[in-house]
This record gives sequence, structure tokens and C-alpha cells, in this order.
Amino acid sequence: MLTLAMAILGFLGWRAHQQTYVWRDSVSLFRHILNYLGDDPYRSDIYYRLGKVHDDRGNFTQAVQYMEMARAIRPDPEVSRGLGIAYGELGHFDLAVHRFNEAIRLDPDFVGAYSNYAVLLARQGNLTEAMVYVQKALEHDPENEKARALRNWLMEQREKTRD
Repeated sequence: MLTLAMAILGFLGWRAHQQTYVWRDSVSLFRHILNYLGDDPYRSDIYYRLGKVHDDRGNFTQAVQYMEMARAIRPDPEVSRGLGIAYGELGHFDLAVHRFNEAIRLDPDFVGAYSNYAVLLARQGNLTEAMVYVQKALEHDPENEKARALRNWLMEQREKTRD
């Protein structure tokens, strides 16, 4: 019985190794999943994941393309925040602001949307308004380390500009 179990495990291991040639990376895996989903609403999640992969790789144009497809299927605050980040990276600040506001409208307690919006504002040199959004993030989660670090950084930057 143990020999049979070892043989099955060996075969499954070999098949898993072979499958890595089909799924060269997560992009090909997600595209394959999309082919099988048809009109399933879960496509929204896969489009968002594809967008995140491209965002992580610095392919912001493709990230926007896939995240907008996700958003068209089902509006979601995380997707809108991702779009805000990607649009900001592309220099499309009006679109970024629109998507961050959308994320906040969809989930007024979404700390990440407030924090990332603050980062966009700070990058544009609007430290005062950035601080407003960091404070909103901290109102919802006073212990959020990223928001606290961003607040401290903004305070330092404001002090530098006063000198």
C-alpha cells in the first residue's frame, strides 16, 4: 500500500511540474481561468488580480485595462483604489482622484483608500490636503502603522517647507 501511495505521489509531483510549463506565470493562469469562467461574475476578481500582477510589475497601462474591466463587472472599493494608484503612476491625476473618491464612497471605512489618496496628494505637493486624508485614515484605524508612518513623514515634510 505504501508503494502505491509513493507511486501516486510521484506521478502527481511529475504532473505538477509539467503544469508549470503551461502556467508560465500568473498572467497565463488567470487568462486560462477567464476562458473557463464565461459570464460568471467571478471574472471581476480575476481581472482585478491580472491588473494587480501588471501593477506589481510596473505595467500600469495594462493594470488599468484589467482593473477597469473588473470595475465594469462589479464596482469594488479595492479595485477603485488599485485604479487610483495605477492612474497616479501614469500621471493621470484627475482619474486617480476620481477613483480614490469612488473607493471611499463605496467603503467609507476603507483606510487604504484614504492613505493612498494622501500619497497621491503628497506627490503633487499638496501636503495640507494629504494630511487631511491621513487623519481620516487614522480616524478609522488609529493603530494603522502605514497611516501613522505617512502622517509622521508628512509632518516632517511640512516642517522642512516652513524652514
